[in-house]
Amino acid sequence: MFVIAHDNQFHNRIRQLCTNATMTQLVENLLVELDAYGEHMPEMKRIWRDTVPYHREMLEAMRRHDCKGAEEAFGKIVEADSRALEMEGLAEERVVS
Repeated sequence: MFVIAHDNQFHNRIRQLCTNATMTQLVENLLVELDAYGEHMPEMKRIWRDTVPYHREMLEAMRRHDCKGAEEAFGKIVEADSRALEMEGLAEERVVS
């Protein structure tokens, strides 16, 4: 089961480990905005739940110090989030039309 509190814990821990203050703030701001936007998207929890395996891939790659693997997993997360936002945009266009 997807629990938003666990997702927040995951991202908070990643931010704690990051030594780049600018990147830490950027990720934090992005997550706040995505969470706020996601509250208005009925499908968002399912979509975020679908990214859990990619988060696990990223974590395992980070544990192995595999930067390329972590980056690839992150790319999968971004791609899934982008598709969700695009789908929502299409849904909004249909409502407006």
